Amino acid sequence: MTNASRFPLGAKLTLDQLSVDPYPHYRLLLDREPVTWVPEVNLWYVTRRDDVIAVLDNAEAYTVQSPHSLLDETFGTMMLSTEGDLHQRMRSPFAGAYVPKVVRASSSAFIEQKANELIDRFIAGRETDLVKSFSDPIALYAVTASLGVPIVDFAQLRHWYDDFAAALSNFRHDPAVRERGQRTAKEFGAQLAEHIAHLRVEPDDSLLSHLIHDPNTNLSEREIISNIFVIIFGGLETTAAMFSNTVWALLNHPDQFDEVKRDPAKLMKSAVEETLRWESPVQTATRHVTQPITVRGVDFAVGDTVQCMLGAANRDPEFFTDPDRFDIHRANASHHLAFARGRHHCLGASLARLEGEIGLRVLFERLPHLHLKSTHPSAPHGHEFRAVPKLMVEW
Repeated sequence: MTNASRFPLGAKLTLDQLSVDPYPHYRLLLDREPVTWVPEVNLWYVTRRDDVIAVLDNAEAYTVQSPHSLLDETFGTMMLSTEGDLHQRMRSPFAGAYVPKVVRASSSAFIEQKANELIDRFIAGRETDLVKSFSDPIALYAVTASLGVPIVDFAQLRHWYDDFAAALSNFRHDPAVRERGQRTAKEFGAQLAEHIAHLRVEPDDSLLSHLIHDPNTNLSEREIISNIFVIIFGGLETTAAMFSNTVWALLNHPDQFDEVKRDPAKLMKSAVEETLRWESPVQTATRHVTQPITVRGVDFAVGDTVQCMLGAANRDPEFFTDPDRFDIHRANASHHLAFARGRHHCLGASLARLEGEIGLRVLFERLPHLHLKSTHPSAPHGHEFRAVPKLMVEW
């Protein structure tokens, strides 16, 4: 029996379908074909929450290391493409700065100040694209500030990260997309190397400065740069999507939006967590099989690539009641897998959550009558990184 006949739903699935609206397809897969083969990308898809957790937690049978890793291909060797002692050596120097208590102490005032500064720039206009005027910049400023990386040219940096997003979701292996991502990494790397050279002569109190002057860091300059790539990418691409997706979700559920505005101290965190579950900014986590293993009667061979479909797992009806409904009162919303889990759990999760909690509180306090601009409809889009591409609002 061929894979096409054994997995008919996967055989018909396309990335274009998932980019527009993946959830009807996820519902079918969850119910009928929870493990499936998708020939368009030559990957196994695993959709049920329990199975996704089992894959992400099994360090013996699955790895992020692969000669075909899109992360490694774009950024070079870093914490999300390594395992074991090498992974620890890559991640540990950065990890202390992203502990929740440290993040809250070091970043709360900055996030509130930056949110107000950004709103000051557009509030008089009575309408804006929140993606460009708020979500993108607050996410980028927060993560670069946490590292101590200056923003030389915001527009250029945002453009570079669009190239990175395309390269990291290049499951069709388009050589032009791959080459553009690598070229962009080289350009951004040269800019970071120039700043590192400056810090070697004139150190400051930033995390980056401490990394390059601490004899215990044990990272080369190339390794520092590669890890900064992935931290900034995660801090921009996914956190900006979290902002925009949360605003979009609330404005499309005005009763819940009113509740959040009345009691942000109680409900803002819940709204962010439910959005992360309902419209996950990162839809997949890729693993490579290192030993023969069977999942729900399907045999994976050594060298196979498995995509853990986080967006599907976050709507698994076996765990989330009425999973397609957006509900800020959902008791188990925070058990989503939007930040993955295990040894490769998102390093910046605590910073992203804090940005959402503070940044959105400030936004809604200052623009309580915010609503979608009816002449510019919007919706999240993307099969790998899922976000509202443009969010026109008025007040």
